[in-house]
Amino acid sequence: MVSISDGAKDIRSLLKNVFGIVVRIILDWYHLCKKVREFMSMIARNKQEKSEQIAFLRHHFWHGQTQEVLDYLNSKVKAKNKEKLQGLIGYIEKHPEEIIDYDRRKKAGKEVGSKSEDDDVDNQSSPSVQAFKKAEPCGKRS
Repeated sequence: MVSISDGAKDIRSLLKNVFGIVVRIILDWYHLCKKVREFMSMIARNKQEKSEQIAFLRHHFWHGQTQEVLDYLNSKVKAKNKEKLQGLIGYIEKHPEEIIDYDRRKKAGKEVGSKSEDDDVDNQSSPSVQAFKKAEPCGKRS
């Protein structure tokens, strides 16, 4: 059994309680990208770096290449906030089995997210939601 979710602990516990087994989690594409964007907003030194770094991360995450992402973050990214960089690295190291080859899964006709990338987050008029949608660092993939 597999669950596509944001990986929150309460969801993991609920799934275990409902099904009586540990359910395999896949981090959904939308929430993975949102988490990366939030971290990169605090890590990148300027907008151009942020855009270039997110493009690299997006490509490699889409193909499930977490080791390439970790190597890049550890060797190429010059962070304005080193604590946040370590936080992102820790997040990836904590979830390597849950970050899959989304490209392959999508091509197989399977879902890659627990919600549609076209769905609004909380409130479509929220400035942070508008900024996220406008920037689309990890939006809908074709």
